[in-house]
Amino acid sequence: MTKSKKVLCFHGGSSNKDMFKEWLLPIINQCPQYEFVFFNAPVTREKPNSYYWFNKDGYKVTVDAVNEIWDDSFVGVMGMSWGSVATMLTVPYLNPQPQWAVTFISTFPQVAFKEDLAKVQFNGSFFNIVGEKDAGENLLKGFDGEYTSHPGGHIIPTDEPSIKKVVGFINRQ
Repeated sequence: MTKSKKVLCFHGGSSNKDMFKEWLLPIINQCPQYEFVFFNAPVTREKPNSYYWFNKDGYKVTVDAVNEIWDDSFVGVMGMSWGSVATMLTVPYLNPQPQWAVTFISTFPQVAFKEDLAKVQFNGSFFNIVGEKDAGENLLKGFDGEYTSHPGGHIIPTDEPSIKKVVGFINRQ
């Protein structure tokens, strides 16, 4: 089967593409119609294999990096933690815009980029899942879409009911 529909995947801060791909395998394996494309965030620091979406100047570095990858074969975006915030901050700069977005654990104690997020217009389908034990504020709660939670904390859900919800959303797109 040729996979012509791509999904661009944004890992969490201080993480990398390989870790995120491993965490998403239970979902990816149930969505064979898509090609999931993982890439490392453009900002590096001292810690090996740790990448970040933002630097002291903000998120323009991420917008530039994503625009180098993005083309009209991409239909969706997925992000985790800081990657979910980077996902939605990048959406307005993508042409064409993604048809759908899935964000995981978009909760943070900080309010960085909260004003920028409030200005983002996204007309695609949106799905957000957060951990019930995550103490941070859901920074993406203002988007029109589906919201749910999983019984864990600041992690990708591993329980079957949560995975089914995510896969169900993706497969309806």
